[in-house]
Order: sequence, then structure tokens, then C-alpha cells
Amino acid sequence: MAAPGSEYSRRPCVYFAADAGARRPELVGGEFACMNELADEVPLPTSFCLTALSPDDLLPAETDDLRRVLAGAYARLQAITGQPDPRLVVRRSTGGPLPQPSTAPSFLDVAGLNRLTDAVHEVLRWPAPTRVLDPRLPPAALGGRGRSGVLVQVLVPAEVTAQVGPSAPGAGTRRGTDPVPSGRPDPDPLIGVRAAWGLGEGLHDEETPADTYLFTENLRLLQQRIAKKDWMTVLAEGAVMSVQVPARLRLVTCLDEEQARRVSSLYLHVRQRLRRDVRMSVASLAGDLVPVACAPVS
Repeated sequence: MAAPGSEYSRRPCVYFAADAGARRPELVGGEFACMNELADEVPLPTSFCLTALSPDDLLPAETDDLRRVLAGAYARLQAITGQPDPRLVVRRSTGGPLPQPSTAPSFLDVAGLNRLTDAVHEVLRWPAPTRVLDPRLPPAALGGRGRSGVLVQVLVPAEVTAQVGPSAPGAGTRRGTDPVPSGRPDPDPLIGVRAAWGLGEGLHDEETPADTYLFTENLRLLQQRIAKKDWMTVLAEGAVMSVQVPARLRLVTCLDEEQARRVSSLYLHVRQRLRRDVRMSVASLAGDLVPVACAPVS
């Protein structure tokens, strides 16, 4: 019989940070595994990872089983957070051997079990590249697709969101779109930071205006560029919405030099802790830094 969570198990599985298997990328994807390796020392938003087949590949009884498993996970999340309807982010768990779609949907501000179920189903249905299946089973046994991992995370109402990593796109690094500042004689690794107001929706897109910072590994600032930021995604009046950035903030840096240095320092700490390079998304809220995503660099 297939082990729960294996590539050819049909039963959905849920993993919280404290659960066995939550740090195994072959079960939950590299991102969720990375995040849980940090859970003992870095404050993280409460989250779980559900792995399952696409609902389109399930029999009616298996669809009911998926809902029961998801309902149990939601009840556990409610108990941990102490909130009757925690506001959630639902998206594909990235990194590692689980399949990676190029533009899988993500959902912000999901509240209630019915909306959570709908969002999870949409993510599970999204097309993905060919998946490795147990060679002893015919493709039809898993609908030809196999399992996907869905990350469900409590939404952090960030005032500023930053992406940080090695040679972050658009941050002026050797691998980015901008040249390294002139006069830099050596090719030592650099740390790139991109930052935007609010929840950082679209921050991964180099076309989205964002402030950029470039640090050396000893945290010396090499370059800072302030972008004109006209729009931001925020949690306001109980809903996530896109709003205009106030005029007084459009040409103001999201993070001052010391705050950007703290983001870079957190990245270095995480990289040392995990003993591998990562890319991170960090939410800044009331001066605190909260990693909301952390995936290994392939």
C-alpha cells in the first residue's frame, strides 16, 4: 500500500509545522519544508500544507474525503490562531520535487471553510508539468497528473513587503537587469532587496515598480534606488484591495537603509541556518519582520 503523502497515494494529507514530514521537501515542497526548518527560531505566520490529487481526478467518495481532511485542518488552524475565521493566503507550495506550474493562481484574504475549499480546489486543478509517478501504476491510476501541494497561510497585513535573495531581479546585481555599481572590483555574492508598500502583490514581477537595495555580504549598502510607486495592495476595511499610494509616499523609500539592512541580515541568518541559498519574502509590520515565504534557490 502506498504511504500517505507519497507520489502515488490517493488520500489527501495535511502537514502543520509540528507534524512528522513537514520538513521533508519530497512530501510538502521545498518552500514549506524551508519555512518549517525556521519555525523554532523565527516568528512565522501559522500555516499548513495540503497535498492531494486534482479534484477532477477524484471519485465522489474521495472528493468527500478531501473536504473532511480540509475541514479538520481548518478547525486546527482556528484553534491555533484563536480566530473563528482567520484571513488566509492560499497558493501553490513552491520549490523542491513537487511540480511547479508557471502561473498558478494565488488567493488573498480567503475566509471561511467554503471559500477555502474553493480556493484549494482551484490551485489543485491548475496545470503542472509532468509528474513522476510510481512506475508500477498506470497513469490512469492518478488521472495522469499526481499530487500537488497547496500552502494555506494566515495573512499578514504587511505595511511593507520585501523580497530578498542573491542577485534579486532588478536589484542591481550581476544576474539582474541593472549593472553592478562601477568601481566594484570583485565578483563576491551580493544581496538584492526589492520592496513595495502593502502586501507586495506583483513584487516578483520586475515590471512592478519597487524600491531596490544592493548590499555586500558584510551588509554595506552599495546602491539604493527609489521607484515611483502608484498602486499598492492592502488589507483595509476587512478586504484586500488595490488602492492608490498616497501622493506623499509615492517617491518615498519603503524601507530606510537600516530597515533594508535588517531584511538582508535576516536573509543571511536564514541562509546560514538552512545551509543553502534561499529567496525570501518578508513582511514588515509595526517594525517587526515576518518571513512569509522562503524557498531554496535552484
